[in-house]
Amino acid sequence: MTHPETDRTTALLLLARFEQKLLPGALRRIGMWKSIAPPLLREWRDDVAQELALDCLEHTSTILALGERDRHARWMRLCETTIYRQWRHRQTVPDTVEEPPAPEWQNQQAPVVHLPPLVTLGNGRPNLDASVKKNGRARRDLRNTLDALLADLGWGDDRNAFWQARVVEALTGLAADLLLEQNTIAPTHELPAPNPVLRRRRLRRLVKRFPVQPSTLPVRSALGPWRRTPRIPEGTPRQILEQATVLGPHAAATWLWLFEACCHDRDAAGALRAVWHARRCRGVARTALVLARARVLELRGDLARGVALLHRAVARWPHASALRLALQSVNATR
Repeated sequence: MTHPETDRTTALLLLARFEQKLLPGALRRIGMWKSIAPPLLREWRDDVAQELALDCLEHTSTILALGERDRHARWMRLCETTIYRQWRHRQTVPDTVEEPPAPEWQNQQAPVVHLPPLVTLGNGRPNLDASVKKNGRARRDLRNTLDALLADLGWGDDRNAFWQARVVEALTGLAADLLLEQNTIAPTHELPAPNPVLRRRRLRRLVKRFPVQPSTLPVRSALGPWRRTPRIPEGTPRQILEQATVLGPHAAATWLWLFEACCHDRDAAGALRAVWHARRCRGVARTALVLARARVLELRGDLARGVALLHRAVARWPHASALRLALQSVNATR
């Protein structure tokens, strides 16, 4: 049975050359066009890299079918779209309570803050239990008051959803790098080695985006290993991906990487569950699902049914190069 790693390796090699030769100049031009500060542009470069890598993984056959000029144009458009989305979001979404007020607030009346009397710890953070006793209020009532205050200051559901999606992408990227590092893709001098250090640095920056409140508890718990203190184990790639799917149940790429982790563990049942969830996500490539289902059949020891599935898929979609190559590889090894 074939594996899609060969096509993915080729697509990632092409992306590595693009990121090395063309991406830095493209980012500089976009930064000058929108007057984006270099530190902010460097942070958004991580988002661009993630989007480009996901494009390779989700649309491998399309990437390989394009000529160099069209492929670079596709990635340039994706780069511009990602930066523009981040730039527009920064222009329209209010800052969180952890960030200084935006400049436009200077000529407007600031929100009226009615903060209840709080008992603070030595580090300045409120002690909720002591504050409840001092005010004679129910804990839930005080917590709801603080949550409403956070919403007034700019941390709402949309803001939370945006940054939680960034956490899902970062967790998926880290787990993918760890899987690649374990031997999923053979090392080569042209393909840069996976760099989990940069992924972890990204996660440590994302930790600071979430205020301490009940609505952010799941994402803050998932980010626990990447806080400065205390240090706790981050878990295996599969555990990281399982946390990411809880935070982002509609992220197709995360489910597909969880499928890869299950295949690495030879867990056919877990791999099938991951495929089932990936099928229900928007934008997932049908070729990726077909190849994944074939690999599940192989894991279950039913190679003949996997080959038959590939034959039916090639007959139905004769222009899908990834399916044709997979079937050719199977026939060559039988």
